[in-house]
Amino acid sequence: MKNRSVVAVLLLTIVTFGIYAVYWQVSTKIEMNKRGATIPTAWFLIVPIVNIWWLWKYSQGVEKETNGSYSTVISFILLFLLGVIGMMIIQHEFNKGGTTSEVAPVVATNAAPMPVADVTPEQPAEVVPTEPAAPVADAAPQEDTNITTPPTAPTV
Repeated sequence: MKNRSVVAVLLLTIVTFGIYAVYWQVSTKIEMNKRGATIPTAWFLIVPIVNIWWLWKYSQGVEKETNGSYSTVISFILLFLLGVIGMMIIQHEFNKGGTTSEVAPVVATNAAPMPVADVTPEQPAEVVPTEPAAPVADAAPQEDTNITTPPTAPTV
């Protein structure tokens, strides 16, 4: 689950006159459904009486997502009776077990494993010598200090 600020849930709900509360429920419903919950479409939120049934199904998803920390009954009571305060409590629980970023479900890929170099401690990897770089045309020629001249014989 995406980490959200608990205070932001409260403040945004107040500032938007409750619109953020609906957005929060829809967003968390989508995240829980991606993780295996079976919460029906959020359009049921606008149908009287049916929205209570939807809230119950949502609470079942909360129980599954929190691994039983909040039962369906507790989640339902928090959301139905306490409203935004219940949302804050549940979001706090989501933050405890959630990830720190967007929802990114783990998906198995069919990609082949990366090959591992066939190097053992007894057989070191082959080192390929590189050639020295070609001299740059604009560079001034440098003296070769490694060349030694033979000593000259003293003159008598």
